Parts: sequence; C-alpha cells; structure tokens
Amino acid sequence: MSARNLVAAAFTLIIAGCSPSAPLSGVAGPSASKTLFVGRAVCGECHAPELAAFSGSHHDRAMETPGPQTVLGDFSGVRLTTPDLTSQFTQRDGRYLIRTAGADHKIADFPVAYTFGVAPLQQYLLRAHGGRLQAFGAAWDARPAASGGQRWFDLYPDETLAPGNSLHWTGLDQTWNYQCAECHSTNLRKGYDATSREYRTTWSEEDVSCEACHGAGSRHVSWARSGGGDSEPRKGLATVIHHAGSWRWDVVAGKPTKSGTRPAVAEVEACGRCHARRATLTEDYVPGQHLLATHRPALLTEDLYYADGQIRGEVFEYGSFLQSRMAMAGVTCSDCHEPHSLKVRGEPNAVCNQCHLPARYDQQTHTRHATASPASECVNCHMPKRTYMVVDSRRDHSLRIPRPDLTVRLGVPNACTACHADKPPEWAAAAVTSWFGERDYPTHFGETFAAARSGNPASAPHLQKLMNDRAQPAIVRATALVELARFPGATLVSSIDSARANKEPLIRWAAALALEGLPPELRARSGAPLLADSLLGVRVEAAHQLAGVPPGALSVADKSSLRAALADYQSTLQVAADRPEAQLNMGNLQIDRGAYDRAEVAYKEAIMLDPTFAPAYVNLSDVQRAQGSEETARATIELGLARSPDDAGLRHALGLALVRQGDTPAAITQLWRAVQVAPESARYAYVLGVALNDMGQAREALEVLRAAQARHPNDEDILQALTSFGRGSGRTAGVEGGASR
Repeated sequence: MSARNLVAAAFTLIIAGCSPSAPLSGVAGPSASKTLFVGRAVCGECHAPELAAFSGSHHDRAMETPGPQTVLGDFSGVRLTTPDLTSQFTQRDGRYLIRTAGADHKIADFPVAYTFGVAPLQQYLLRAHGGRLQAFGAAWDARPAASGGQRWFDLYPDETLAPGNSLHWTGLDQTWNYQCAECHSTNLRKGYDATSREYRTTWSEEDVSCEACHGAGSRHVSWARSGGGDSEPRKGLATVIHHAGSWRWDVVAGKPTKSGTRPAVAEVEACGRCHARRATLTEDYVPGQHLLATHRPALLTEDLYYADGQIRGEVFEYGSFLQSRMAMAGVTCSDCHEPHSLKVRGEPNAVCNQCHLPARYDQQTHTRHATASPASECVNCHMPKRTYMVVDSRRDHSLRIPRPDLTVRLGVPNACTACHADKPPEWAAAAVTSWFGERDYPTHFGETFAAARSGNPASAPHLQKLMNDRAQPAIVRATALVELARFPGATLVSSIDSARANKEPLIRWAAALALEGLPPELRARSGAPLLADSLLGVRVEAAHQLAGVPPGALSVADKSSLRAALADYQSTLQVAADRPEAQLNMGNLQIDRGAYDRAEVAYKEAIMLDPTFAPAYVNLSDVQRAQGSEETARATIELGLARSPDDAGLRHALGLALVRQGDTPAAITQLWRAVQVAPESARYAYVLGVALNDMGQAREALEVLRAAQARHPNDEDILQALTSFGRGSGRTAGVEGGASR
C-alpha cells in the first residue's frame, strides 16, 4: 500500500503591542516558558528601516483584506468564460463579488474574503462551509497590459472542473486552510476538528510578517527593553538567522571568499519552510532549524525534477538551490535578495558580479552573446525559467552550467535551445564545444539517475558511489540513496548503514526512506538506530518503515524506541487529518498493527474527505477481501470507478477481482484498460500479459509484453515472462536489451 506525499500547510488572534515606555501586556519575559507573537508594529519600534523595506513587499501583500488599495482585479461586471461556465466579477455595497457555480452547482454571488498574492497574478479567497477559505479557480493577471496582463484568466485552461472535482474552487485541493495558509500568514494554527470536519483557523497577522521568519518576538522585546546585554546570546530569539555586518564576500586571488561568520544553514532553512516543496509534520515551528525538524521536504524525485535536477514540477526554490555550488560554498538567499523588501540586490549581472569577476565572466568571450543584450545576462543561461500557474515564470535556482549534451543523451531541457527553439540540442552541444573545446565532463548525477529510473541494476554501484561522494550536494546524495532502494541487496544495506550517522539530515532521512527496499528482518536491523534520531522527520519515517516488522526482529530497547517514534508518526498524521493521504497512511499503519476495523475507518474517512481519492478504495477493498468479503471488496472498487473512471489503479484492482471470481474475459477488459491509462506501469502490463497467456492467448500476451519491454527494458518480471512464454509457444520471445547479468 502506498500514499501520496502530504503538503500540509491557516482567523484572527491579534496580540497587540504598546508604547515603548510601557510594559508589554501579555508578553512573556526572557525566562518564561512560552514566547508570544507581538506584531510588526512592535518590531518596527526598533527596526524602522527593516519595516519600511518590508512594507509593500510580496510578503507584506501575501494576503490582505479586500479594498480599493488591495484588490487588483477588474470587478466592474466583466465576465470570464471557461469550459465549465461563465463567471462574473462585480462590486456591491462595498463588497467584491464573484458570481459563479458553488458546490451545489447553483449560480450565486460569493463575496471575496481576502486577496491572495500580488504579482504576477492575484487570486481571491471565498468563504465556504466549516471555516474553510477556498481559492477561486480564475485569477487576475497583474502584469502590464503590454505583457499580456490586466485580464482574468483560467488557472486550469486544459481541464473541465465541475463541482465535485478536487481542483474546482470548492474542492479539497483549493482549501486555503491546508494548501496555502502556512506560507501566507504568520503564527498560523490550522485548528482542524476531525470530528466535525471543521476549521477554527487562527493567526497573528494575516500576511507574512516579521515573526514568520524570526519567530515569536516577546522574549526579544523584553530583552531589548531591559537594556539588552550579553546574558542572552540569541537576544531572546529562538534563532539568530542573520548576523548583520559580521560577514562579507571578498574576491581573493580571483576566487570569491567568505569572511566573518554567519549561520548560513539557519537562513536557508528558514526560507525553505515556504520556498520548498514539502509537507508539514508539526505546527510547532522554530525558525532556523533544519526543515526536517518540522517538515518533509521533497528530494529530486522523477515527478518533480528532471534526471539532472532541473525543475519540472512546481517545486519553488529550496530543492534547486541546495543542488548549487553556491549553496555548498556558503552563499545564502540574502546574498542575492534583500530579505525585507525581497528585491534582487542589483541589476542583471551586478548580483553575480559580487563574487564572479566581471573582467572574466561579464564579457562576450564568456557569454558568447552581445554585451548588454538579454542573452548576455547570467541568469538567462544559468537560471532558465519555467512557467507555472499560466503566467508565473520562475527561475531554476540550481545555478547550473548549461549542458545541451545532456539533452542529447537524457532528453532533459537546456537553456540554449530554450531560447533557440528552432535548433536541435545537437546544434547547441556542438556550439558549446566550438567555444570551449572538447570537455571531459565528469559523469553527471543525471546520467546515474536516468539509468536507475530505467530499472537498470548496473546503476546500483554508481548510486552508492554518488551517495558517498562528499563533493556532491547533500540533496543529490540523499536522492541517490533513495533511488538505490530500487535494487535490494548488499549494496543497499551497506549504503543505509553508512548513511545512518551522516551529519547531513537529508542523508539520514534518505536512509529511512530507503528502508522500503529491504525485507522486514533487514529493515529492522538497519532502521532501528534511526528511531532515535534528533530530527522528527527522520524518526517518523523510520517508524513508518518499521511499523510492520515482526516483533522478534527488534530488541527490547528498539521496541521502546519504535513505540515512541510511532507516537510521533501518528501525531504528524493528525496534523494532516483533513487530507485523504494522511487518512490512508493512518489506515496503512493500522494494517501493520493488525487492526483491520480501525483501518477501515481511516480508509472510509479518506473517501469521505475526497470521494475521488482512488488509493483509499483500493486499500479498503483489500481489507474487506482479507476479512472474507469478496463481493463487498468488488463493490468498493466499482464505487471508486464510478467516481474516478479513469484511474488505472482501480481498473487494475477490478481486473484482479474478476480474475479471482473466475470471470477472466471481463478481467482482461479491465486489465487492458489499466495498461492503456497508465502505460508507464510495468506491473500492469506484466499482469495483463500473464492473464492473456493463461487464457491461451499467447500471441497477444507476447505482443503486450514486447511493447512493455520497449518501455521498461530492465524489468525482470517482463523479461522472465517473455522468455517463458516464448519458450512455451515454441517461438523466440524477441527479448532485446534489458538488464545486464
């Protein structure tokens, strides 16, 4: 059983400040156990320049009460027609209204509760039942008209989203309280009640204010008002993110060199809380801690990043930046971005010239493009853009060297042909060679990842070498270890064992993730030490992986550690109890414990939260079948298909149910459909091939398996089936390529 990653992310508890000469009402002193949020006005009493820079920034305008100064969209009665319906944007009695279809399919006027974002687009939040705020599915293009902006547009132009779809504005995936709130507000408490399925969400400030990054400020205020001093090295703050004036970059002997001290990790991790693709594990966030203390950040997975680490999905900046040589050298976000105004520190190339000698790099001999032209700007070659949300162009922060040769070999994008779209990658690769000569590039991690993702077991030692290479970024090494889990064996075991005590949190976390590739006994031996890791993210992943191991595989001490880590794991699932993915994981945990009745409750809750969530139907059906209710199990799958008719997993599950019930012809129809919907699944094709062969349709079976082998040349099940079925039919199976043995 598997689950999708969580992304947890939330009304108004305002703690007022007071004058500098008066005690701060309700604010704890430096020795108090709880630090309170004080608000930007109090911060501004001492930090006026920072507050002035912050005012009007994207953080300041992340979420606002609607009004003439905050609403950017045209609410003069204009209409927007999408494949679903026509919506109208109007004003009445000082309110901004969107006339559209609600969850009940009826057309009504919905008042705008808050604006959401400011550039390059602005969304609008509408109130819904149970304390929910929902993000409307059309947005205002805030770009200048000359750039195509100043218009309403559909955020999902390629989809038809009727009420009931999770992406419709009334749907689960548009619920602000979960999806967006943590990163658009300060001191957010989601306040979800799993019994009533209602939210009582609170915050200190409705946008991203000072304490969202620096932490609750009451102890710091008390420290300052008592005269400061050295008694508190952190000045009453949980973490000092930035030591202003205590560091700088100099160019020494032609190389950028950092002088002074600064907590570089704290700054990047603080920004990463929101500038990362991640899931929330706990609301008890302390700025500056490693993200794994409170969140589950994404690694360089195939769905989010290309094999060479370039951005594919909407991943924001953290995972990309961690790949960069700049991050490894100690560069942080504020080296390039002023942290309060958020503006880039200078014009194009000037930011890069802080460390990279312009006499060498800001020259046509390096850029190979005309000086002062857009093509000569560093970012256009080293930080190419990708567009999300229709109009939002974002730069890849991995700051990589353009490698069109990798495009030729791996099919990944490259900055050269992104601009020269009429040219093939071979042309760009030849141009780079003509400029800089033949280069003996070391093997790029993308080549190793691409081989692993094709299922080639020969990539295992290369993944191990990559994981152990300290010259590689930690996020790359961690991803290599997780990819290695595709190939169970001694190499995986030794790699996990060596990663468990690594000082890099991402690598220890990857060791926990990679346990999935081991059988239970080995999983217990290799994973038990991770149950006591200092970081919550590592502990709960280890608990997740060890929940189902036989009790005899663990020592008495390890059993105690597992109980504590499982309690942490359950707490993280409760944080996301409003999501079907968390309920699915809770059900899976109950299965590991043998509590089938509790698993059923969790799976049914997942379906209640999202009736289109297919994995919950599959797992619920498995539980029902395990308890002897084959007919009930099949009915569950059929109900899921009625709600998600294009889900391959449900089609496959129904096919298997029909096989068990002896209706093989009907089963073949469903198994065929699963392969058609998800040709990327080697398992679906293999099962279909076996079923066809069992029916005496050997020729059809071989055709299915040969086509699958072309897509999955290293899949052992497919290779063995081709050999076996071909031998049985007296014909050559036509197995080509495949894994080396």
